[in-house]
Amino acid sequence: MRVLDARHGRVLCVKGASFLAVWDPVTDELRQLPLPQESDLPWTAAVLCSAAGACDHLDCHQGPFLVVFVGTKHGNTVVYTYSSDAAAWSEPVSGQNYIFTFPTGSVLVGIALYFGNEMRRRALKYDLELRQVSVIRLPHLRRRNLRQPLLTTTESGGLVLIDKDDFELYMWSRKDTHEEDAKWERRVIGLKEVFPVDVDVTKLYLNGSGVGIVFMNTASKVYTIDLQTYKVKKVFEGTAYDFVPYMNFYTPALKGTCTGEGPSAGHSSA
Repeated sequence: MRVLDARHGRVLCVKGASFLAVWDPVTDELRQLPLPQESDLPWTAAVLCSAAGACDHLDCHQGPFLVVFVGTKHGNTVVYTYSSDAAAWSEPVSGQNYIFTFPTGSVLVGIALYFGNEMRRRALKYDLELRQVSVIRLPHLRRRNLRQPLLTTTESGGLVLIDKDDFELYMWSRKDTHEEDAKWERRVIGLKEVFPVDVDVTKLYLNGSGVGIVFMNTASKVYTIDLQTYKVKKVFEGTAYDFVPYMNFYTPALKGTCTGEGPSAGHSSA
């Protein structure tokens, strides 16, 4: 199986050519679901707690979930939503003649999922409550790096686009997520100033992101950068490719469910 996404204590995997699987690493439970269609390539998908707007996600990994599938059909982008409660896929929602190519992963901001589409300088926004698809513009990038930029989010819940040049990391923050043509603000992080002196920053590649962090790797080491403090941490030594961060919280004494009553004390495992 190949890991595609991870969120709210669940891991979404691609299983064979026709199935997705939602895995709970805590219980080792694996739930298999068929792809909603014979989709044209490319396609991507995301997993999340079904109470996205009313849950603190500290201990909901065994609760109901959603899987959002974005693909193409007859030349148009379509979005399907799988509900674990209904054990079925929804009817497709059309992307209004929008062609989805070269996806850059998914980001959950509030009650909307964003799927990057860097080749067209656009991102697809899927409103989970209204079940509506719209398109937002990404900032223009003057890039020499052939790797695609990353969409991610901050701990405060803002939408962020990360890109890398030879010596610098560019962090584009979108201030108003409610308007399709909202402005982006740019910050620049000098990589030579934050990485150890023995790291050749020109050979660093963006390879994944989590809430408030990005993963960068060389041929033999993997690092994280905190987007708030710019602190760099080496997290792996060896050859690695794409990274999908997983985090789960649990309360040993009080095994709860989604209540929306705010966070509770707990432990984390990544």
